[in-house]
Amino acid sequence: MMENFQIVNGNQFPNHTDKNVSLTGYGSGASVNSLTFGVRATDNVIIKVNLKRPLDRPIEGFVEVQGLH
Repeated sequence: MMENFQIVNGNQFPNHTDKNVSLTGYGSGASVNSLTFGVRATDNVIIKVNLKRPLDRPIEGFVEVQGLH
């Protein structure tokens, strides 16, 4: 089953609680075993991302994050 994700920027993000969202931006501050990291969205708003499982590699660069907000 394919899930539908609403593409959002940082300003739109708070208006999508309990919905599947997709956010693109620059990820940073995430090292191996991190459960959180920041994404600077395309509109320059920083969003904190919380993960279910720790990272297996550091994140530095452009990312797309999909999940339930």
